[in-house]
Amino acid sequence: MPKKNGGVIVQEYDVRQLGIFTEIQISPYINEEIFLRAKRYKALWDTGSDLSGITHRVVDELKLKAIHEIPLITANGKRMSKIYAVNLILPGGIKKLIRAVECNMDDDIDVLIGMDVITCGDFAISSDQTKMYFAYRSPSEGAIVFAED
Repeated sequence: MPKKNGGVIVQEYDVRQLGIFTEIQISPYINEEIFLRAKRYKALWDTGSDLSGITHRVVDELKLKAIHEIPLITANGKRMSKIYAVNLILPGGIKKLIRAVECNMDDDIDVLIGMDVITCGDFAISSDQTKMYFAYRSPSEGAIVFAED
């Protein structure tokens, strides 16, 4: 039986690509069952970020209201950042309520998926000479253990 709000993502990339990108959807948080006005955005998976983030464009397009403000330490220094409650909808039917910080990213990326989401599941990257493979499943099904042949 499928797990509520759970699922699996598997993606394949050229091995030379830097970064793991996924098309996701974001909607304003109403409750954990209602996902209205969801819009599609390009997301970057970032194991170096504790928190997930969204750009000002996402805030404007979804007419989000800040729920809190926190000091945020980034590579560019320390600053205050607004927090927004949003529903994150990942491929494979994975749905998460997250508290995303407002942040600046490259022009074509609007969502950063941080460790607050990544640690809710199993995350793996592998590669051969030509392809890189990314997999994520949530909720976790236990440790991924690599054994010698």
